[in-house]
Amino acid sequence: MLLALEEPASPPARWTDGALPPYRHVPGLTPHPLKHLGGHSYGGGIWQSPEQLEFDPEQWRESRSYLLGVDLFNRAYLWEAHEAWEEVWNAVERGSMPGRMVQGMIQVAAALLKLHMKVPGGAVGNYRKASAHFDWIERELNQRNVDPPSYLGVDLLAWRSAVEGYLAGRTRTYPFLMLGGTLT
Repeated sequence: MLLALEEPASPPARWTDGALPPYRHVPGLTPHPLKHLGGHSYGGGIWQSPEQLEFDPEQWRESRSYLLGVDLFNRAYLWEAHEAWEEVWNAVERGSMPGRMVQGMIQVAAALLKLHMKVPGGAVGNYRKASAHFDWIERELNQRNVDPPSYLGVDLLAWRSAVEGYLAGRTRTYPFLMLGGTLT
């Protein structure tokens, strides 16, 4: 039996303001947010920003879609975080460093959602895909002498360790995305 997702204990401060959806979408349990008349974002979602036409990785702190995805992820709105980050992913070149990073973040959200839905193969498969992107990014950052490997505000080593521990059941502590920089 599927259960609703709950907000993790002690999430970090938010980067964005505004109301969050009234429920966390879990496929098979809740109405589809966009397609179902009773969906929390039927007719337009909070993450849909028509102004998100481009994404400058140097200016990640200025991207409402990116930061909203972080806020949603940190409160276990995993499906919704995916939607927010997809706007960023659609604004960058596939295979580029920002493209790979955001795609990996989307896949981590999908992995955690699959874990919640008790689909361990889906969780592992999604994280394996994310991990391949993060491995590539870490190699690129190492070539640029970026230590520790951090990109788009994310300390990759720390976050990956937290996600892997959570997925493997070694920890029950939710793997929050702790971005470097100043909160708004």
